[in-house]
Amino acid sequence: PHSSAAKHRLEQLLNSGEVDLIAHGITVTNDRREEVDFTNYLYLVKQVLVQKKPENWRKMSWAATQKQLIHDAIELIGDTVSVRENSSYIDRINNLSDEIGGKIVIDTLPGDLSTDEIIKMVVDGEIKYTVADDNLAKINASYYPVLNIEVPISFSQRVAWAVRKDAPHLLSAINKWIKL
Repeated sequence: PHSSAAKHRLEQLLNSGEVDLIAHGITVTNDRREEVDFTNYLYLVKQVLVQKKPENWRKMSWAATQKQLIHDAIELIGDTVSVRENSSYIDRINNLSDEIGGKIVIDTLPGDLSTDEIIKMVVDGEIKYTVADDNLAKINASYYPVLNIEVPISFSQRVAWAVRKDAPHLLSAINKWIKL
């Protein structure tokens, strides 16, 4: 599940006791740490801007293509980025706006859309920009060469599994297994 609604549902199942472990890569954030305990991190991701190259990019020179793309997050000032509601991507865009000293407009998309579906909206020209974790962006860019995913908009973030806060023994056992 790549949607925040699905991740929230997983956290509900975990905290209700219906499941003991969310063995799905979840980005570790302070808000999420209030709800669940995270295992040692499994890998690192960073968030990147997902944008579309010009339609005729294959016939254009490299320099001409580059002129039509954003190369630095500061170029997003005054522009719109479409991201899923209740996602860590919204927090990142808001923080980025503060960091660069200019407003980036957020177009909030429904929470039931997956990251893959939102990236396809960029491919189809329905939205101009979105944000994705670099691992998902790379997979999508391999299917859709028209995508440019070269602009990082975050530092590296940890991705881990989650357990209930009242399960320290399970957390310890999983962390030992992860170290193997």
